[in-house]
Amino acid sequence: MMNFRKQSRSNEARGGFTLLELILSLALTAVIAGIIGSLIQLYLTNQETGRDSVRQAQMARAILNMIAEDVRTTVRYQAFDTSGLQELLSSDSGSGASGVGGGSGGGAPSSGDSSNGGGATGGASTGGAASGGASSSAGAASASTETTATAPLPPGIYGSNTSIEIDVSRLPRPDEYYPKQGDTSTGAMGDMPSDVKTVAYYVQSPRSDGVQDSLGQLSQEALVNSGVAATPNGGLVRRSVDRAVTQYAYEIGQSSQLMRTGELIASEVLAIEFQYFDGAIWQTQWDGSTQGLPHVVKITIAMQRDGKAKTNPLDPGFAISSISTAMTQEYGLEVYSTNTIIPGAQLLVAPQGTTASGSADSGMSSVGL
Repeated sequence: MMNFRKQSRSNEARGGFTLLELILSLALTAVIAGIIGSLIQLYLTNQETGRDSVRQAQMARAILNMIAEDVRTTVRYQAFDTSGLQELLSSDSGSGASGVGGGSGGGAPSSGDSSNGGGATGGASTGGAASGGASSSAGAASASTETTATAPLPPGIYGSNTSIEIDVSRLPRPDEYYPKQGDTSTGAMGDMPSDVKTVAYYVQSPRSDGVQDSLGQLSQEALVNSGVAATPNGGLVRRSVDRAVTQYAYEIGQSSQLMRTGELIASEVLAIEFQYFDGAIWQTQWDGSTQGLPHVVKITIAMQRDGKAKTNPLDPGFAISSISTAMTQEYGLEVYSTNTIIPGAQLLVAPQGTTASGSADSGMSSVGL
């Protein structure tokens, strides 16, 4: 009997977990597992966001570098110095005048009547030469006026706050040595081989008659086949067309065809802005025909983070100046900017620097020379 009681007491001393202890342990395990899972999910989310930010920053850097490279390779305007030609023409006109005088004097015979007649004839000849010179001068003036009226714009940079056109000079690629035919289905213009191109950058709003995205059309066709309505193309457009073709299109009023010509290089770019520094102030408009080249061009683009683009997309084509803090947080906008310096732009003469005689200064007036 005593042995049985000792064994029972030893069993009670080794008793297991109660039901309450088991429930508490399971609950604690679930809480710890939930915390670990949340931390893992947060880590993966942050890692994905970081990868998207790095990828977007790399894309923005590549886009800004491409635009900056075109800005730096713009064609420099050099005023044509006609002082040597005018000096040659003035020397020719002086020698011609002396020749006329010598002819009238030498043609006078010794007799008085003949001398009078000869003098009259010489005077008439002199008058004829003068009238011929006057008509030649008038013809030259009219030809000069006609040339000035039809002269094309000088190469350089022409831009506004939201778009820019740059006349660049570089060797064509091997695939650019062949003429490019226009596309009648889209209205895009053709192109011809040239080492001087007019490159334009602007952000296209979503539109069906604008520049078509050749690669994006595949995904658009897949969406249409799956029953989803296709969205119009929008984003950053780059157009590179021969300068003569571009000027001719503007002259005959085919700017609408130019707006359908180019490549949609980045649909992720929602807005773009250009500012031009002339050495004193920043400007939002630039005319290369009267202002020459800007010293610095500031390029700013706005892009939307991938996460926000999937849940809350924003159509491209708005102004960067309209972006507010609330808009940035709501749509997840990121703004990237760079300043592009044009080497030697301050040493060049602007087109209006040509003097009345047609000659220009040395181009060093900006540094006091």
